[in-house]
Amino acid sequence: MPKHITADEKIRIVSYYKSFPMTYEDVSNKFGISLPSVAKVLKEYNVKPYTKVQLFSPNLDEHYFDNINTEEKAYFLGLLITDGCIHNTKGKQSLVSLTLKEQDEYLIDKFKECVKSNKTVTHDGRGCSELNILSNIMVSSLKRYGICENKSLHTVFPTEIPLSMYRHLLRGIFDGDGSVSFYARPDRKSHTKAIRLCQGNEKFLIDIVNFLYDNCDIERVNTYQEKDSLWSIAYRKNDSMMKLYNYLYQDATIFMERKKKLCDLIYTEIKK
Repeated sequence: MPKHITADEKIRIVSYYKSFPMTYEDVSNKFGISLPSVAKVLKEYNVKPYTKVQLFSPNLDEHYFDNINTEEKAYFLGLLITDGCIHNTKGKQSLVSLTLKEQDEYLIDKFKECVKSNKTVTHDGRGCSELNILSNIMVSSLKRYGICENKSLHTVFPTEIPLSMYRHLLRGIFDGDGSVSFYARPDRKSHTKAIRLCQGNEKFLIDIVNFLYDNCDIERVNTYQEKDSLWSIAYRKNDSMMKLYNYLYQDATIFMERKKKLCDLIYTEIKK
């Protein structure tokens, strides 16, 4: 015969269940009632069961990208646009992945800290580190900024974040898909210098060029197509590189250190 559950007991059951993520089995063991009874009480009080994400990553900030209002959020959005991806798993759960070279793993660790994930960073044995986070909510937020599955040819430059956040967004984009050249020329005192960005979607690069021209007075440069449908832009003029350096790095606290070191060399040489 099922155990009679009083109104007071129901309130205690509901309060306990809502105190932190747990399974129905946890409640059953705590109050000595059957799993169907637990489900019936919680349904009576309109309490939804916890998702797998809530159960296994109880501290995860699934709403981290709902509002891009900090340097870190804007930077990691840019990094995910370039070196991240989203996709659905077999269990209809949505996955956010960020993959970087092992030497840049400190950025993945920082991202993990910011979103409060308890997932382990994995390594593929070929020099890359990866963090995978299950979260339908986070994926839904990222889709608002144009991140989609198989995004390589459909990358979109976000238009719905505060203007003050774009320099951090662009720093993340350049850290993901950008490159910095600083090559010695034996017969000259100065070096060959350039700041480049490559993408599979030409319009994405054109939107960045126009944004930098409109907001930073940085020259418009042409896109050019490389092999395998890859498009590129390159800033080579000293004035443009200086403006871009100041826009991306002034007062910045998060960046890819190896790329900034090369940009520092460019800045130092131009300032001589």
